Amino acid sequence: MDHAVFYSNIRRSIFGGSLSQSAVDNINAILAFWDQAHAGNPLGQLAYILATVRAEVGLKMAPVRETFANSDAQARARLAHKPYAQSVPPHGHAYYGRGYVQLTWHRNYERQEAKLGVPLVAEPDLALRAEVAIQVLVGGMMAGDFNGHGHGLPHYVNATHQDFVEARRTVNVLDRAHEIADYATRFLDALERAVEAETIPTESLTRDGDLPPLRPSPEHLAAQHELIERDPH
Repeated sequence: MDHAVFYSNIRRSIFGGSLSQSAVDNINAILAFWDQAHAGNPLGQLAYILATVRAEVGLKMAPVRETFANSDAQARARLAHKPYAQSVPPHGHAYYGRGYVQLTWHRNYERQEAKLGVPLVAEPDLALRAEVAIQVLVGGMMAGDFNGHGHGLPHYVNATHQDFVEARRTVNVLDRAHEIADYATRFLDALERAVEAETIPTESLTRDGDLPPLRPSPEHLAAQHELIERDPH
């Protein structure tokens, strides 16, 4: 995949023209994990996962506490009326949303702990670490861990069927389903363009240079350096 083409596209179509270093770093981590675990799967699945992150955690694409709280105490205060945000014995932790996919409820922390071998029940803030959050995100959505019927993302998005609206059921019924479907469509377009750009042979270039070369030109590399605008915050 041509990453320059990919980031150029999503910068315009999804991030309003400005892509932070945090977003690039987190997307790169998700792409790398996907390549290790699910290379060869339909790009629509990856697009939907990225779309979910964009909707759940915002422009920085980084793991967060629910309500974007800066601390556990702040999150608890903001979510005091939510049953899942109450203290649970024996550790006294609150199992509100954390991570890329906003892992919520004590039972879901227990399930992911059993799958990953990470002590999420005793230390729920481990779900904020990117290396853990990615496994919860990708593994949970693909396996249907958050769906009442156990339907994972391949049930909704596969080689013969693609329903980005119903795919929201892999996380949270149909909450914000159409918004995330739109993000997924845009991510998929960028992924497909990036894959196509990498596989175009140099001899197929037009004289006008409207197709990217297989090996980037100096101009292409210079443009790549301009893709990332650091977050002013």
